[in-house]
Amino acid sequence: DNYWFPDATRYIGYNPDVPDKTIHEFPCYSFVLGDLHAHVVNVMFVLFLVGLLYAWMRSVRMREAVIMKPGR
Repeated sequence: DNYWFPDATRYIGYNPDVPDKTIHEFPCYSFVLGDLHAHVVNVMFVLFLVGLLYAWMRSVRMREAVIMKPGR
């Protein structure tokens, strides 16, 4: 009846009740609502960079495996 889902982000200063109220958004909250915060927008760049580094490291290891093969 009194449930409002953004209340999950308003837990600092409410229990116990103090004058300093803080809104703390956890990252999952931004993903669920589609908020374009910096940490949400940055995820695609980080995943791209990690994928690029993985592909580069894999190609280097494959080249090393061919060079180290016995009989060559």
